Amino acid sequence: SVSALSQFLLLFVYSLSEVLRGVRSFSLCSNLVETTEIFNEKNIDKALKDAAEAAMLGATDYGQALEDFDDIALSDVDRRTTVLILGDGRSNYTNPRVDLMRRLHDQAHFVMWLNPEPETFWGTGDSEMHRYRAYSDLTKTVNSLADLERAVSLMMIRAQ
Repeated sequence: SVSALSQFLLLFVYSLSEVLRGVRSFSLCSNLVETTEIFNEKNIDKALKDAAEAAMLGATDYGQALEDFDDIALSDVDRRTTVLILGDGRSNYTNPRVDLMRRLHDQAHFVMWLNPEPETFWGTGDSEMHRYRAYSDLTKTVNSLADLERAVSLMMIRAQ
């Protein structure tokens, strides 16, 4: 289910923030919410609950999330920044704001998108993955722990 996947991805991001310095984290549904302080200040159970509640406001809108990221943090992204996006890239037929994805890619050192859906689903229905993929240095299907381990290894190698 989406709920189980969301919890899994939040756990992954929480774990990243424990082992890597300077990690900023965000959660999204219809809008983007920065969860950095939640993850830095709370124990894992409370952090996961609060982060999930903060972002669950409506239908997924990646275009709005990119607009929010542009307002909140894009000015902090530079050629030393690695951006990791975890999500299905389904826009619910809203404006995907590919222009902002391009700007993010152009400013960052490395952009990686991990999608839980099989690649054969990308570009179907409301999926904007083919458009977002053009502005990601690496895109991978990740729907198991083994997939995640391989993707993180690739990220660590390629993002250096």
